[in-house]
Amino acid sequence: LGDVYKRQATINPRNFFGEEQVLFGETNRFKYRTAEPSQIYEIPKQVINEVPIIMWKMLESYEFRNLEK
Repeated sequence: LGDVYKRQATINPRNFFGEEQVLFGETNRFKYRTAEPSQIYEIPKQVINEVPIIMWKMLESYEFRNLEK
């Protein structure tokens, strides 16, 4: 039958997802869906690497999401 999806997280406006790809070089192992029409922007890793505060915020987000599990 069809795919069964389990909600892993809800991302709020002005937040981000996929930080494990940037931080640890992991391949994308998730499928993403939006609950409503959304604008999503991809920021290249080399740009993120040039702004340390973004890297720090991504690490904080990653750790917070993994503590919830």
